Amino acid sequence: MSRNLKKLVALICAVLLCIGTLAGFAVADDEETTPVSDIVLTPQRTVELSGDTYETGEGEHSSFVTLAASLALVEFATEREAEAESAAIRIPESVPEDASDDVTVLSYTEIPVYIDGESAGTAMKIGDVTCVPVTGFFEAVGFDVEAQWDQDTGVAVYKGDGLELTVYAYEKYLVANDRCFYGEYICNVNGSLIAPVRELARCLGLEVEWDETNWTVNIKGEPLPLESGSTYYNQEDLYWLSRIIFAESGNQPLEGMIGVGNVVLNRVEDPTCPDTVYDVIFDDEYGVQFSVTETGTIFLEPSELAVRAAKMCLEGCNLVGDSLFFVNPTIGASNWFASTRTFVASIGDHDFYA
Repeated sequence: MSRNLKKLVALICAVLLCIGTLAGFAVADDEETTPVSDIVLTPQRTVELSGDTYETGEGEHSSFVTLAASLALVEFATEREAEAESAAIRIPESVPEDASDDVTVLSYTEIPVYIDGESAGTAMKIGDVTCVPVTGFFEAVGFDVEAQWDQDTGVAVYKGDGLELTVYAYEKYLVANDRCFYGEYICNVNGSLIAPVRELARCLGLEVEWDETNWTVNIKGEPLPLESGSTYYNQEDLYWLSRIIFAESGNQPLEGMIGVGNVVLNRVEDPTCPDTVYDVIFDDEYGVQFSVTETGTIFLEPSELAVRAAKMCLEGCNLVGDSLFFVNPTIGASNWFASTRTFVASIGDHDFYA
């Protein structure tokens, strides 16, 4: 058998194995499988995933993280041996030495999923996030939904008893009953929309347990109606939190907006600060805390994304830890923060300090 023919056979086997992995959540498979090699994306079309930019091919070389019609069209790293420990959709910390500068390698880890201790198939672990097909999740937990999928916009709507869930492919949040949940790696994989299992479980009041020893996920509980955002959120808090987020970070990425909201909510909880969102924003005991209260931009109507970021903060999403301050180092007094406070993170144009 010629070398080219051997490569072709290996590629076909890898494609079939990957398709079987993606379908695994809905149907349990106890047979041992050999993981495929990493997937190499060729630089043609830009796709956003987890805050970074990845280059993918167009046409017959579309990546599985785009709306590719078939995994058979994905370009695999056939020059590299398949390794049992790198069957992952996670993003490696480093690109292989033999990869060119314009190639990004993605991989995933297949892990078992259980529902109340019973095997329910497999999921994909991407870094620290475990993702499952949305439709397969609902089927596995026994929750009936009607699904509508818009291929052009990448938006799917799932309606069931007491639930209306909207999933945006390549965005980082779910909208359920007018509530918003932050979640990375929401994307279309060969026609199957995947999302983080924890956020999907929250939409149904289910508990997710991660077994670090055995690398398994267990989903527990019975599906329950999700309380609507109109009654769940304190409306005054939502009103002012969305406005401070928009005024201070309306031109920042979603994570930057969430970071600003985290700072405000951290101050609400801090004993040295006022104890309401409104009072934190307009606090001037030791000088004006947020300049937008002086310029008047705090009163601008927030964008839809700023409102959603505020909801994610109120749901408990925290990307900046215990930070109580943020500053744009190019225009603010960053030296004072650097010398007196603990640096936490840089997101977009802002540095965050605790």
